[in-house]
Amino acid sequence: MKAKPARISVTREALRMRAQADRMLSALGVTRNRTDIVGQLAELIVSGSLHGTRVSAVQAGYDVMTPTGLRVEVKGRLADEGARRLTVLLRNLDRSPRPFDALVYVQFRPDYELEVGRMFDFELVRELAHRVRDGWRMDMSDDVLARGDDLTGDLGQTLKDLP
Repeated sequence: MKAKPARISVTREALRMRAQADRMLSALGVTRNRTDIVGQLAELIVSGSLHGTRVSAVQAGYDVMTPTGLRVEVKGRLADEGARRLTVLLRNLDRSPRPFDALVYVQFRPDYELEVGRMFDFELVRELAHRVRDGWRMDMSDDVLARGDDLTGDLGQTLKDLP
């Protein structure tokens, strides 16, 4: 019974720290709201690395617009301990006009260090993704990742350069 109050206080402390971190990340411009820190961090480093602009969260289909007009969908994932690769769910791949021009997949380790970053053009995404009930699924296996352009170094440097 005594362990339960200690656990509650640890949980409350963790939540307090998360709330403080959320406020700080918002003030630094890393996050725009309190949801999906991983996705927003991925968008931030992709936009910085590609010299692009993050678009409004209500913009359907893509997250970053580059100076050349490339519309980039960003998918960020946080790997669990022991997990190799994750899956992304995409929507509207069969829509015309196409919802984005390129997909950037960003995977962080549990400590938020960058593990991998790859860019896939839209045609390759259509080839590699398969239809599922809620959209299109792309399993980020080593074979799939090998087919994307490696942005790991550039994205990692952008992450290191954040304030």
